[in-house]
Amino acid sequence: MSDKDTKISSIDDALNTPSASKPAAPKKAVKGQNHDVALSGKTRTITVHTSEAEGGHEAVFLSINGFGYQIPRGIPVEVPEEVLQVLENAKTTSYHPGDKAGEFVERTAHRFAFSAH
Repeated sequence: MSDKDTKISSIDDALNTPSASKPAAPKKAVKGQNHDVALSGKTRTITVHTSEAEGGHEAVFLSINGFGYQIPRGIPVEVPEEVLQVLENAKTTSYHPGDKAGEFVERTAHRFAFSAH
């Protein structure tokens, strides 16, 4: 193999495309290690919004039973409906001081801000 045959790519190369990196939706169930998982074949258009937080402009990586989806932020992309369900279920919990001494208030919010179109 010569130097002309070698191509170096990085994760940033995938961000130049307008759609998320995704495998074709299987028509049949995909065998998992412990169970079968079937993707519905339905798709939705989503936009994962950017934020000023650390990493808030980087693509969001989600995985469903071994299939990875890298979703660029700020760009509407079409993804399997199951990816939208993963985004809806991705939540983070934070604790903040309450009104009383030693009291903490639990707050749960979506991990990523997104819109489904």
